[in-house]
Amino acid sequence: DDPSFVGPLPGGCSGNGLLCGAVPAISDSCPASCDACPPAGLPVPIATEFGDCGAFFEAVIEDNAVFVFLATTMDVAGFQFSILIDGIPVLMKLLGSGGLAAAFEVSGNNGNIAGIDLGGGSVIPMGSFDVLTKLTPDFSVEPAGTTFPDGDICVVNTVVSSPDATEVPAFSTCMKDALCLKKYDDQEGDFHYPACKDDEDFVGPLPGGCEGNMFLCSSLSFVADSCSVTCNTCPPIPDPVPADFGGCTAYFDAIGTEDGTVFVYVATVADLTGFEFSLTIEDQPLGGSFTGTGG
Repeated sequence: DDPSFVGPLPGGCSGNGLLCGAVPAISDSCPASCDACPPAGLPVPIATEFGDCGAFFEAVIEDNAVFVFLATTMDVAGFQFSILIDGIPVLMKLLGSGGLAAAFEVSGNNGNIAGIDLGGGSVIPMGSFDVLTKLTPDFSVEPAGTTFPDGDICVVNTVVSSPDATEVPAFSTCMKDALCLKKYDDQEGDFHYPACKDDEDFVGPLPGGCEGNMFLCSSLSFVADSCSVTCNTCPPIPDPVPADFGGCTAYFDAIGTEDGTVFVYVATVADLTGFEFSLTIEDQPLGGSFTGTGG
């Protein structure tokens, strides 16, 4: 229950329990008092399954309502998705209420369910994992007695946007072909950095790509950066990225080599436009001036 809920009657949720069935806002804010808690037992998504995705959807049906769950590593300002039951789109008119999107306008029609705060002030915070919304038939349009069919439910066609209108890659348990997951399809456990390789599109001072410019590896740093295999300048292999990102969106690691070079690695589930960090060796800050290249 929302401990700060203020209803038509005094006494918070317990004082307004008699109105649960008559006032939807009460059941949304007081699910425990109104016996309207979502179904239990939904498996929590495992961080190793996120890949480069920033949000995860799941849904279950109970008492002629679809409870849609969201886990997100990014702030969410809007979303859209479709629901399939046994592979068939749910096309009825739907209304959404409660959950993380309680402040959003949530509705569905012809297979598309969308949620957004028309006032633009509400955001679902990064790190959230909870009921996103409770979907029920809109009986102002649908015939009385309309129910969801029995069968396996699936969330597809997910679109999630951040507060700056950037699309957040998202997936569900039945979207195993999502592009943001493909990089890690063949991995088990922790994520691994991609293998070192030459830039196939590299154009240097001499013709022939990397192979044709290999004699310039030591004299032109941009050749060595773009042709790591040909120039034998592949960075050392770091430890795998930890599987559990928690609410973080980026992970850094660093390896120093005997020639005084430091390779800094990043794994991220968000677009980066800048970064800043410090380096320590044996817990002592690394001073001096540095220049970064490649990567």
